[in-house]
Amino acid sequence: MDLNHGHSDIGSFASPGMAAIGFGGVFYLLAAVSKGRWMGGGDVKLAFVMGLLLGLQRTALAMFIAFVAAAIIGIALIGLKRKSRHDLIPFGPFLIGGTAIAYLFGFSILTWYGAQLGLNLL
Repeated sequence: MDLNHGHSDIGSFASPGMAAIGFGGVFYLLAAVSKGRWMGGGDVKLAFVMGLLLGLQRTALAMFIAFVAAAIIGIALIGLKRKSRHDLIPFGPFLIGGTAIAYLFGFSILTWYGAQLGLNLL
């Protein structure tokens, strides 16, 4: 089964490693700077594995999906008075959901979106 759908990431071997180190590193810095209030160790590990599994483009897509979904759900929970602005909402489930979508449909989404912008995102 060809998971790349005929596309190759920037330097097939370098892309997943770069994505893992890049996204995992950013999450690690956020966790370190916030002392675990913004991101936890589980989020750092998930970001690293996402990079290894998805590569640069699809990890970026998965992160975008996760952040947008978390924002929508968070705003809805605050609006419904189920959470306050000071309550923590676990981010891991959003990362996993974004990963699943990007893994299954990432190339199609990036191809479509790139066509809308006149760009080749793959």
